[in-house]
Amino acid sequence: MKRPSSVSGAFFILAGVSVGSVAAILALGFWPTAALAGPRGIDAMLAGCGVSLAASFAGAIPVAAAWTGKYAKPATAILASTAVRMLVAMFLALTLIVAGWFERTVLALWIGLSYLLMLAVDTLVALKLNKRAYVKD
Repeated sequence: MKRPSSVSGAFFILAGVSVGSVAAILALGFWPTAALAGPRGIDAMLAGCGVSLAASFAGAIPVAAAWTGKYAKPATAILASTAVRMLVAMFLALTLIVAGWFERTVLALWIGLSYLLMLAVDTLVALKLNKRAYVKD
């Protein structure tokens, strides 16, 4: 894959990977959650995956900037991405749990599960991009 020339182009590629990941997670988790927690559990699952998706989008910004080769070093961008995504996820998770709008146990479970699964996918993509960042196009 050719290196994108703009940060926004790189961000949209990374965001597409995140959206695909969360779609797969939702597809796999819908039926067990519906059977065990009912409709309120589905709402909590969607909110939990939304928190992880928002955190993934925020974490994609430093990686996208490094991938274009204009701003940061790739390894530093991956570390910054992890910190940004964790802070966004913690803020949104605490906000939703304290607000009490969703079933708290199901919400916390899905935030943790989707966060870890998306972190694994996003990290693998970032590492692959890091290798390509050192190769001239």
